[in-house]
Parts: sequence; C-alpha cells; structure tokens
Amino acid sequence: MKLILILILTISTARAFDVFVEPSLGFHTGSFKDQNSDLGVSGIGISGKTGLVFNQMVMGGVDLQFASYLLDNASEDKWENRSYGLFGGVDMTGQLPFKFWLTYFPYEELNHKTNGELFGNGYKFGLGYYPDFLEILGFVFEFKSSSYDKIEDSSGERDLVISTEITSLFFGVSFFFKDQL
Repeated sequence: MKLILILILTISTARAFDVFVEPSLGFHTGSFKDQNSDLGVSGIGISGKTGLVFNQMVMGGVDLQFASYLLDNASEDKWENRSYGLFGGVDMTGQLPFKFWLTYFPYEELNHKTNGELFGNGYKFGLGYYPDFLEILGFVFEFKSSSYDKIEDSSGERDLVISTEITSLFFGVSFFFKDQL
C-alpha cells in the first residue's frame, strides 16, 4: 500500500513541475560604502535564474548575477561583481502578470584591477512584471544589498576591519522560458 501511495504522489507531483530559464539584462544604480567613502554606483548587469515552479506557483532555484559598477561614474574606478545564490518565490503569472522572489547569495566577489578582490555575501528582493501581450518578455525590478568582509590583494587575504557595502536597484528586461516536465 505504501508503495502505491508513493508512486501516486511521485506521478502527481512530477506533473506539477515546470522548468524555467530567465536571463535578464539591465542597469544598476545605488551606493558604495566603505570606511573611507560613500559613493554612488551605476553600471550594467546580466543576471539569470533557473529552476522549478511547483504546483504552478511556488518557484525556486539558482540565481547568478554579473555586473560592472562604476563609482561616481568614474571609468577608472570600475568594479566587477559576480554573485552566486539560491532563490525562492511566487510565480503568479497564471493569474496575475507578477512574480516575487528573494535570493540569498552566500558567495559574492567584487574585483578591482588595482585594489584587489573583495569577498562576501548578500541578498536581493525581486519583482517581475510579465504582461500577457509580450509573451516571453518581462520587466524586472530588484533591490540588492551586499556586504564584503574579506579582501585579497598583493599583501594576501585578510579580514576587513569595516565591511564594504553595496546597495543597488536593478531595472532590467527579462526573457522568460518555461516548459512543463
């Protein structure tokens, strides 16, 4: 009896999964704070989520983000950001044209040619708007906060006394591809 129940649950659950891939391209704006400065941040970014949608509403998976930040629009002060995280959220596109998600980035890198590389973690809250008339196209708005507490430069790797923080808003265009398993 247990085997039949497990088989029924497995089959019914398997039909409730959708697989999706969602790359985004957009613009970041925000602030960069460390022990010496509080500067504006701007730049372009590429992000991508991939994962599963359960029961046509609950979604979860992997979130990757790559960005180039300019501090106070100075091209010589360019930082490259790489973030790898896990997200969970709600996909309401079956009823309403919206999605909400929260991502935790346990690992982030912030690299500068001359200042070294910073390591830390962060989180972001996202909202997506997917109007029916645009098919696979959507608009993404994300708030991201990151904190970096380790640095690696020419003198080696060490902890930062005061962490460096970046908070930013991301405005982008998203391409949403979903298929049922």
